[in-house]
Amino acid sequence: MLVSHETEYRGKRQRVGTPVFSETGRLNFFIGYCPDCKGKCTVDSDEARKLMKMFGKTRSKPGQRFAIRVLRKYANT
Repeated sequence: MLVSHETEYRGKRQRVGTPVFSETGRLNFFIGYCPDCKGKCTVDSDEARKLMKMFGKTRSKPGQRFAIRVLRKYANT
């Protein structure tokens, strides 16, 4: 994980997961702002994959979610 200490940000807050180029020119991904120094925390693609496996979640399609909701509603009666 890299922390960029540039503190002159303008505009909207950056969204998690957006691609960012580091000072060395490598492609990294933004994961959040440091609570202490207010710097941008970024990770490379390998670390991003590990974080996605640990903390990511999947959403099923809307039709599947609706079917599960209906089944739960009528299965209880």
